[in-house]
Amino acid sequence: METKDDPAIIEPRRGAREKTLPPDCLLVFTPQDRELIHRCFENPPQSTHRVFLVEVAQGRWGSRDLAVAGPMMGAPQAVLTVEKLIALGVRRIVALGWCGSLQPAVRIGDVVLPTGAISEEGTSAHYPLGEGVVAGPSERLWHGLAEALGAGGEADEVEGTKGTKGTKGTERIGGTEGAGGARGIGGAGEAEARRRPPHRSRG
Repeated sequence: METKDDPAIIEPRRGAREKTLPPDCLLVFTPQDRELIHRCFENPPQSTHRVFLVEVAQGRWGSRDLAVAGPMMGAPQAVLTVEKLIALGVRRIVALGWCGSLQPAVRIGDVVLPTGAISEEGTSAHYPLGEGVVAGPSERLWHGLAEALGAGGEADEVEGTKGTKGTKGTERIGGTEGAGGARGIGGAGEAEARRRPPHRSRG
């Protein structure tokens, strides 16, 4: 990550013929998730850019212009895409993803609200958060989602820490240090949450 004392060697820029993107963007990581999101628009988003093999489409969500970028695989491609999106005008990014779970209390289809993140891929270390800063979600967004889930009563709410991997197939038993802590690792496919009577579980 570029800082005043450690400038980037290569800085993404908008090309002279490249059009800008709206400030809000949704990242999706699989073709299925992209199609699901596209169907949620009243009018299907139109493809306008291609960034590092990632399709970027734009549409209108209510009164807001919204870009949708995806699919993409792994942290390296994601961060290359995000840096270019920022150069094209994006300022707020929400990533829609899903993950597995190391906690038996978290079941397939549970919605997970991560309270922190443990990085085990090779990209995040190049984007340090600063001395004493712990990787975690926006408190305002987190509490808003928790309140919405509780009010709707349509999805389970599970709190925990999320681990990140660079690629599939690299997971190993004992490979996630600290995963067995009080909060542990929580994950289980937010995009496919089933409707069940709400319960709360802390891994």
